[in-house]
Amino acid sequence: MHVELGQSRSPPSLNLSSRPASSTVSAVKSFTDAAYTNARVAAAGPFHNVILLLFAVSAAAAVRSTGLVAGRRMDHGLLVTALDPDSPLSAYLSIGDVLTGVDDVDLAYMPRMGTADEFEEAEDRWTAYLTGFPPSMSPLGWCARVNSDEGMGRITACCPPIADTDPNISCFNELSPSRSMHCFDPLTLLTQTKVQRCDAPVACKDGVAEAAATYLSGEWACVRPHADEHLLRIYVSNGQTISIGQDRGIRVVLWRGPGIEVFEQVQVSRYAPPWLLEILPSSIVLFLTYIPSVTLSLFFFNLLPLTPLDGGALLRALLDWFFPPDPHSVPVELGDLEGGRSGTAGRRQSRQRARWKQLIASGANSGTFVLMAVYVMLSGVRWFRAL
Repeated sequence: MHVELGQSRSPPSLNLSSRPASSTVSAVKSFTDAAYTNARVAAAGPFHNVILLLFAVSAAAAVRSTGLVAGRRMDHGLLVTALDPDSPLSAYLSIGDVLTGVDDVDLAYMPRMGTADEFEEAEDRWTAYLTGFPPSMSPLGWCARVNSDEGMGRITACCPPIADTDPNISCFNELSPSRSMHCFDPLTLLTQTKVQRCDAPVACKDGVAEAAATYLSGEWACVRPHADEHLLRIYVSNGQTISIGQDRGIRVVLWRGPGIEVFEQVQVSRYAPPWLLEILPSSIVLFLTYIPSVTLSLFFFNLLPLTPLDGGALLRALLDWFFPPDPHSVPVELGDLEGGRSGTAGRRQSRQRARWKQLIASGANSGTFVLMAVYVMLSGVRWFRAL
């Protein structure tokens, strides 16, 4: 009987020694789970931004072929989608016009050289021609009568180096070895599709009777505008023509100035506006157009390590995750205290880790704020200089 009582009193000392390790692991695990939960909550905002971006891009790609959003493809030219209201071209062009060519560059939808299934984008030809410097010169000229008292062909006052300021006349060069210069009204030659095109004076002599029967007899020459005139022909179609060489349903707008100005003032597209966007107010159309870019901007903005944003909370959660508390900083059990163990060293190390986490979070927050302030200041200076 005495032996049984002695055996029943010994197990409690064994259970007491096993409790401290279990409490330490449980405390560290609960702290790591809390950091993981905080990180998930902080990342929810940027994650939903990415989901919205993918949904918007996927939806636009899915309905592109239906014509609801993308619209129908313009095979015979480029459609004017936007126009600078302050541009002089606004008096001659309007949104919805179809541009079939610029100078001798055809803007129709055509196969690439050597291929039958790949097509060259008309926007590429439009951009390359108008932004090219120096602009490419067409090898073709116009047949014009230069030896007549009734015409202006004998006048050279408009040509450099002594140029007349009359805007109704322009300087033309002959496509001949002599390179003689003459003054003509550019509207008479460049906007009339019935005027014969040529690459040498011989072409005008051979075909003048058929192509220029309205002109009086005289000496003909093949001329083209002087490079300093910066004359640009824009062919505008009513939708019935597919080539700049046809004159049915087509008109020519003559622009005097650099081609880059036309590129900046006129926006074109190969797709006609979809009927769905035509019936919606312009403010809604603009909102739908900017959804992907705004969503992507919000995604990156939310990830900035600033305290009020999700990025700041995410940074603090990650620091708690990568710098967990020292297991020895957990309160020591009674059995360990009786064995002589102290928690002073663990608490000191835990305070050091807390200071490092606070230093990293504060440095990231302050550094990001300074960079944003510098960016805003430089943008303001640039805006004032542009005024």
